[in-house]
Amino acid sequence: MQAEEQAHITLQVYDTQTHSIRPFKPLEKGIVRMYVCGPTVYDNAHVGHARSQIAFDIIRRVLEYFGYKVYYVSNYTDIDDKMINRANEEGISVPELAKRIIRSVEDDFRSLGILPPTIRPKATEHIDDMVEIVKGLIDKGYAYVKESGVYFRVQKFENYGKMTNFNLEESQSVEEDGNPLEKEHRADFALMKKSKEGEPYWETPWGRMRPGWHIECSAMSMHYLGETLDIHGGGQDLAFPHHVNEIAQSEAYTGKKFSNYFLHNGFVTINKEKMSKSLKNFFTIKEVLQRFDGDTLRLFMLQAHYRKPLEYSKEGLEEAENQMKRFKTTLEQLVARTQKKGHFKKSKALEKLAEKGVMYENQFAKALANDFNTPEALSVLHSFVKDINNTIRKETENDGTFWVDISLRYKRMLSVLGLFEQTEETSETFSGLMDLLLQIRQQARSEKNWEMADHIRDQLKSLGIVLEDVKGTTVWKRQ
Repeated sequence: MQAEEQAHITLQVYDTQTHSIRPFKPLEKGIVRMYVCGPTVYDNAHVGHARSQIAFDIIRRVLEYFGYKVYYVSNYTDIDDKMINRANEEGISVPELAKRIIRSVEDDFRSLGILPPTIRPKATEHIDDMVEIVKGLIDKGYAYVKESGVYFRVQKFENYGKMTNFNLEESQSVEEDGNPLEKEHRADFALMKKSKEGEPYWETPWGRMRPGWHIECSAMSMHYLGETLDIHGGGQDLAFPHHVNEIAQSEAYTGKKFSNYFLHNGFVTINKEKMSKSLKNFFTIKEVLQRFDGDTLRLFMLQAHYRKPLEYSKEGLEEAENQMKRFKTTLEQLVARTQKKGHFKKSKALEKLAEKGVMYENQFAKALANDFNTPEALSVLHSFVKDINNTIRKETENDGTFWVDISLRYKRMLSVLGLFEQTEETSETFSGLMDLLLQIRQQARSEKNWEMADHIRDQLKSLGIVLEDVKGTTVWKRQ
């Protein structure tokens, strides 16, 4: 989309901090600093992880589509209780476990068409940053040292838990380990934990310690993006306690607002329950990719608004698969059309389609500018595909240059959604081969070699490709 076409569109996002839709305005014109909490790498990623990664990949792509330079940081949590427990179960070290799972997770993310972040730091690479923050919090009276670790004083931080309407006086301990009676308040959370015998540790001013979960993301986000972020994101389940605690410790340390916007994606559910390892109702990304390709899983995710729950089902994936076939057929047909050369006049039908292309992309952009509304954007894309295919069936004698603008718009819309980006070269090769086969079949027909012509048609049909003879020429489509 051209800059002049975007000028009248205002990007609006839902901010969890204010529980409202707000116009998006970055701290620095044209630049977005975004941090998204990544996975804890103790096991293979499941479909719930895929949703968060795809949601924020789309948000990043939309921001870039609207002309922003995005500095996107998303981490790996490679030290915590789950990591230690799983490594002990397998009889390996925590770093060995992290290395294996990170490799697995990155393979999954590539299969889903997720763009690599600007940087993917590991928590263990930033222990020194965490120690410095904790020192500062102690100096300012926001943290205190106990035998079991270093804790944050939630009562000292004004409006603690405001984002999630957390009631401090009615709270229970949110710590999974350590003696809550040792803390000054039951909701105080660990910044550093004393390492037990056999656990990984780092030498700190308070003894042999390992970091708490929340301090990791504050340290990494501020290290790479500064003390105030434009966007902080993650799954809905991270809003409390993780993001609430990040806000408290970060703002207490810097005296500045931690993030101007907080965005949270909804859960993937099975039978209306959140998909999670703890409930043992999950499917790994690898399991799903054994049956469906990455684009299909991605499209399935985009059919629900990123903030809404998404019910996982095989039927939903199959429907997404059918839609992907239609998108792919249209892409292949457009690629084939742009490669045709001749001396034909531009028809009124093509002129009308080119005008509609501008309209459709404008509607598409407005949908995405409305808090990244992918279901609405997909609806626009389906309408564009319908008009493209209707015109292709009617207009067969056109020079490929007449289709270039339409093709570029369609590819651009697909790219914003992250679809087919890894298959375009294959698609062009496939379309070239199809054109060659159609030429051979047309030559056979002109020589009245009906047996050869029918053989090519029947073999292609067995591969799911149907030929249609329209106005003296032959077009193809996927069945």
